[in-house]
Amino acid sequence: MQGLPENGQPGTVALYGWALVTMGVLKTWAAPACNNPVFAEIVPPHLRNMIYAFDRCFEGAIAACAAPLVGMLAERMFGFTVSCVPMGCIYAALYALVLTCVIGLNSTHRALVVPAFWHAC
Repeated sequence: MQGLPENGQPGTVALYGWALVTMGVLKTWAAPACNNPVFAEIVPPHLRNMIYAFDRCFEGAIAACAAPLVGMLAERMFGFTVSCVPMGCIYAALYALVLTCVIGLNSTHRALVVPAFWHAC
């Protein structure tokens, strides 16, 4: 991201979008391309389900702690303070609600669709 221009032109926005989508696609390959094959090689077969579950649980727990830590770092180390006009706060709350709904739908989608395909195979 350091090499991308910061001028706000439409082409720059598209470039940032392309960079973020590419990063999002590539970062999801860590578990299936690295962790799972390594676990399959070094973990005894009767312990694999426990190790895979622990790995997913550990990653989720660390990820859950990241957002509050970033907020605390922004406030304490970089001096971020919340100051918005009343309409801005309403829009921010609305965006937070929409984001929560999207994340909830994504989780529900995974919980319902993935097991259906798992049993179909």
